Amino acid sequence: MNPGPSISERLTRPFSRVTSSGSFIPQIDGLRFIAILAVFLFHLGIFVKASVPAAAGAGWADAVLGHLIDKGDLGVQLFFAISGFVLALPFAAHFLEGGSRVRLGQYYLRRVTRLEPPYLINLALLFTLLVFINHQPARELLPNLFASAGYVSYLTSGQPSLINSVAWSLEVEVQFYLLAPVLSLVFAIASPSVRRGTIAATILAGVLLQQGLGFTEKTLLGNLQYFMAGFFLCDLYLGAWKRKTAANWRWDLGALLAWVAMDAVHRLGAAWAWSLPGLILIAYCGAFRGAVFAKVLANPWPVTIGGMCYTIYLYHYFFISFAGRFIAPWLRNVPFPVAYLVQFLLIAPIVLVVGAVLFAIFERPFMNREWPARVAAIFKAKTSCASLRLEKEVE
Repeated sequence: MNPGPSISERLTRPFSRVTSSGSFIPQIDGLRFIAILAVFLFHLGIFVKASVPAAAGAGWADAVLGHLIDKGDLGVQLFFAISGFVLALPFAAHFLEGGSRVRLGQYYLRRVTRLEPPYLINLALLFTLLVFINHQPARELLPNLFASAGYVSYLTSGQPSLINSVAWSLEVEVQFYLLAPVLSLVFAIASPSVRRGTIAATILAGVLLQQGLGFTEKTLLGNLQYFMAGFFLCDLYLGAWKRKTAANWRWDLGALLAWVAMDAVHRLGAAWAWSLPGLILIAYCGAFRGAVFAKVLANPWPVTIGGMCYTIYLYHYFFISFAGRFIAPWLRNVPFPVAYLVQFLLIAPIVLVVGAVLFAIFERPFMNREWPARVAAIFKAKTSCASLRLEKEVE
């Protein structure tokens, strides 16, 4: 007898991600949860340090917490590797499994219809708040609004979006989306060893571009290695893991060591840059092959929150700064760890609850691949009704 959905599944279902491709890998959304949590903790730390300067101290608790929070800036790189995996998957399936060919027109249209509406809504809302609440001159913000909408704010001005500062990573993502079909030709290489060697060489080339030639981290050339780490993971996934290979605790151990190592090498400069793509790859392997990591990351709660990560990412810093401005004055002479913990406990639920509502309103509807056709059909029906009424009035 089928026991039916669990309580967790019933609670999370209204906020679950809509998948129209027919394939769903829960661990990917679980990894998105880790990435968005890291970003949130990082930006919350920045806000607390800036808004409660008297709370900063030199005690060991302050140092440890500050050190851990600083690692949150790798959340964006974690997202880049996930994007590499997700976008490579249909192209790799075509070359390696004989799957259907990816139609480029549909591929690019899907990127626009899925991601552009929530982003434009976000920019419009934040622009309105900046003008009418923060009283910033609309004339000065408009050029950057258009640049941000076109994902070229950093390329044209050398600085992140003035409307939503975290949007710089979306500009990098768009650059990758445009080139992903070309990069995915690597999966046309028949030999697994040559193919994976080529991907590994591209990862090393990406690090060289970032470190040796000084390309900024806020462009694709400064982050190519992370996307290609996702390509490598995709190759491994289609090569064996997709066929339900048995989980192994050794992968859990390897993933745990990789997460710890990311923290250990964070302040080592070049060592961080050279090792991070490989460490992310090992950590992500544990999400698929580990006995513990795979199960934890497939839990409905991290999967659901991870599925909402795009909306949470777009709005989280606004929630932090808005709620924090009311909380911070009460924490003036409080030690940094206490100030941070209090703000986390008060702001995190706001980000999660309001983010879920915004996700359901502004993002989830656009996850349905057929929404443009449905909108066109509604518009056509209304136009036809209006024409019929006009004809009757004329008669």
